[in-house]
Amino acid sequence: MLIVSCIFAQNVQAQQDEVSLRIPVFGIGLHGEQLKGYDLVSTSFVPVNKVIFTISPSNKWRIEPTIGYSKMKDETSDAGTSTTQTLSGLFYGLGGFGMHAAGKANIYYGLRLELGTIKEEMRYTDTDFNVDEKFTRKTKRFSIGPVLRAEYFIGHHFSFGGEIALKNYSNKIEETSTIDPNPSGEQSSSFFSTETSLMLRFYF
Repeated sequence: MLIVSCIFAQNVQAQQDEVSLRIPVFGIGLHGEQLKGYDLVSTSFVPVNKVIFTISPSNKWRIEPTIGYSKMKDETSDAGTSTTQTLSGLFYGLGGFGMHAAGKANIYYGLRLELGTIKEEMRYTDTDFNVDEKFTRKTKRFSIGPVLRAEYFIGHHFSFGGEIALKNYSNKIEETSTIDPNPSGEQSSSFFSTETSLMLRFYF
């Protein structure tokens, strides 16, 4: 009987701990995006893992600013010639979510928007023939869409989770070139895409 009583007391305490789960107000984490199909055919995209700043004033809602940056440079040279390609991307966004916490799990849903600037530069030089050619493509990207997320708490300070989102993207592209005196100018495109990602977070 004593053993049964102890087990019952432990179960009651565990249930109380789950019910009384309090999500910390501030957190920081890593948002790791998965490969997207439309990026397989885009040469002006730089994959970015973003940093998430989490602010949860209550267990019912939160806001999440995000920021990410990456840069890649490839340079080749041979017999007086050199070719340099540089890709860089800066992304920042904001999301607002309603939350439902149950036990150690937290499910939240809402809307997220994001702004990004992607820059691609290509430069070719030939010292023998005094050639210096440069091509630049700059893409401004805006996205917005609904998001469904879930996270599972490990203790009180760590959580891991995932995300499913449907986003509408709008791109504006500007091209300049020293080779072509009449570049194509500004172009625009838009599309929808489903996305998935993983998140790892630390709460203070």
